[in-house]
Amino acid sequence: YWWSARRSVQYWGDKDQYGAKEGRGVAYWPDPPKGGGETYYGMWRDGSPSGHGCFRWYYGDMYIGEWREGRQEGYGCYSYSALGPHPNDRYEGSYHANHRNGTGVYTYAGENGGVYLG
Repeated sequence: YWWSARRSVQYWGDKDQYGAKEGRGVAYWPDPPKGGGETYYGMWRDGSPSGHGCFRWYYGDMYIGEWREGRQEGYGCYSYSALGPHPNDRYEGSYHANHRNGTGVYTYAGENGGVYLG
């Protein structure tokens, strides 16, 4: 999982009696593969993101929504950064196991714009 793959994670927030991340917290990974930093703000359970939270990748993409055992699960909104392959596009809808799944709305921000409902 992405949150445990890097050992230099910095965490500020609630912990359980055994020291595991539990409750509200912020995590910061200063060593992504291409520099920058990644952050997660939100709820934790048993040491992984669970509940509502926001993850921001080092290149600017951001997911705000529901998490379960460290995976995007439930309803959420993924916003692409202006620097990526889908500049400023946005998806809002259902997720299962980190993948778009079920009903959602994809908004194309390119020159021609457009909206896909499905």
